[in-house]
Amino acid sequence: MLEAAIAVSRELGDLRLGCIGLGNLGTVHEKLGRFDEARTCYESALLSARGLGDPRSEGQFLGALGLLHARQARFAEARHCLDRGEALLADAGDTVSLGVLLCNRAEAEHRAACREEASRALASAQQLAANVAAGPESELGRALARAKTALDGGPAA
Repeated sequence: MLEAAIAVSRELGDLRLGCIGLGNLGTVHEKLGRFDEARTCYESALLSARGLGDPRSEGQFLGALGLLHARQARFAEARHCLDRGEALLADAGDTVSLGVLLCNRAEAEHRAACREEASRALASAQQLAANVAAGPESELGRALARAKTALDGGPAA
């Protein structure tokens, strides 16, 4: 279904919609355990966002790709993506997406056995969530719950 939506958005010339669709398709593939397909979608979405001059979307996709790399124990690649994504989102002033990325960083650092860095990223995400009054059902609230579960040794998402 998402593939069809992406194709239609391209036919209509709506490159931004296609870009977002690719990122969403990456998330679906990742949740289904199709990591190679997820990485391909995230990387395509990232290239599209760069081509569109959309640093906010670029930062979001870098955050997702960074966590995917960490889940596959590619920690140097994870940190590179997360560092770049964090800078883009901070420059864009997107507090919510930055908080989500910091949750991804917390999980990534936890997986890399860097407990201090993981705790620091989680604390920063919690502060951002408090600043924007993000509730537990918000995107940031759900990301915080996922990161806390990961840091507490629970099942990884």
